[in-house]
Amino acid sequence: MLETIRRGQAEDAMVGSGRELEEMRERVRVAEQAVQSKSNFLSTVSHEIRTPLNGILGLGTLLADTPLNTDQHDLLKSLRECSDGLLLIVNDVLDFSKIDAGKLDLDFRPFDLVACVQGAVHLLDFNASPKGIEITQTVDAATPRYVVGDCNRLRQVLINLLGNAVKFTDRGRVNVRVHAEEVESTGDAARAVRVQFEVEDTGIGIPASAMDRLFQSFSQIDNSNSRRYGGTGLGLAISKRLVELMDSVDGRMWATSSHGNGSTFFVSMVMVVCTQEAMRTAGVGMRETEAYSWLDGANSRTCGETHEGPSLPIAPAADGTVGSRPKVLAERLPIRILVAEDNIVNQKLTLRLLQKLGYTSATVDLVQDGKEAVTAIEQTDYDLVFMDVQMPNMSGIEATRTVRSSTLVESRRQLQPVILALTANAMEADRELCLLAGMNGHISKPVKLETLARMIELHGAPRIAAKLQAAASQTPTPQNSRTNTTESV
Repeated sequence: MLETIRRGQAEDAMVGSGRELEEMRERVRVAEQAVQSKSNFLSTVSHEIRTPLNGILGLGTLLADTPLNTDQHDLLKSLRECSDGLLLIVNDVLDFSKIDAGKLDLDFRPFDLVACVQGAVHLLDFNASPKGIEITQTVDAATPRYVVGDCNRLRQVLINLLGNAVKFTDRGRVNVRVHAEEVESTGDAARAVRVQFEVEDTGIGIPASAMDRLFQSFSQIDNSNSRRYGGTGLGLAISKRLVELMDSVDGRMWATSSHGNGSTFFVSMVMVVCTQEAMRTAGVGMRETEAYSWLDGANSRTCGETHEGPSLPIAPAADGTVGSRPKVLAERLPIRILVAEDNIVNQKLTLRLLQKLGYTSATVDLVQDGKEAVTAIEQTDYDLVFMDVQMPNMSGIEATRTVRSSTLVESRRQLQPVILALTANAMEADRELCLLAGMNGHISKPVKLETLARMIELHGAPRIAAKLQAAASQTPTPQNSRTNTTESV
């Protein structure tokens, strides 16, 4: 009898455990669905905002190159500032979402630390100068110039701190200081240093009662400041998380402040030191092309790159004359381009940007959906295709898969075209989907003239070389090797 009771109790416990396990699985499934729904929602919102922003920013840039009076210039400047502000909010929300989901990828490579700091300071100097604020920078002599890290993310952190310093300072100055100290290493470990960045301002400062909320997401120190200065309250939270991701062991961000007397923000990370030769060796792909010899300095020089000599133009002279001027991009890289885009404003923008690079209707064709793109590629030997993703009849993803598997394309030509996504889909999952479909790269909207030129240079030069080699050998060449690239704003 007792044994029967015990057996019944054990069976009841097993049934209860099984029920609890099933309930736990259901909760996990619901949570995963919620995360996916959130990701899909953010992706859709990002696309819908970036699509019109691409037209506003791009066409505004083109309009700035036309004859305008003083009032028109002022209105256009205000339009650009509003658009840039909206884009910053979109990027903040996307970055926060990626970090929160653990899907933010870092790109560690050798870079020029000094150039990275100088680039951030140079960018914010445009905002500081009209306010009469001086930005100074001091890099300690013991700080190594070349280190390994994610240059773009570090620059993002510095730009955020400098942007806040300039925004909350009405008069005075902003000081940027960088210094480093050796970190003891064991065995054959590479030499490492602890680098500390300091951004000090003479602005409004932060009340002591608000310091504990400084790095919280969606937090504004004071509602009146929120109304006066704007912002999402995400910048510092994102920056702190980025620092901790770039150095998960020693990465820290903190601040000191005196209300009414300014603030100082600190960033500390351990970085591996590298040589200039190692940095140059790591500069593969577009960093080895001729692009950086003629792109405008402030836009083209990424961390780890310095250039000497005169800048060469990427666009024709305003009067259309050639004379003795250096060749523009289309003259140096005479390639055939197809643009697949359904949005009329973005069609106009892309064609105008390509026209500024020297590519005219003689070398550029336009189609409005994926089906038309496939037909055009099957009939014409295009070198480069800018493919939108969300299009009617057939998406850019499906069109790319069709082209890559098309026997007609393979039989008519020796080289498959280079296909680059030019899309408002800016999430990491969107980029991966494009690459898996067979695209060679991903450019997120809004797109800038310099970005377009850089990608043409990156893929156009090897393309011409491969075609010349194939023509010389007179033997079929397999599908072009894929150099996957991503560009975003």
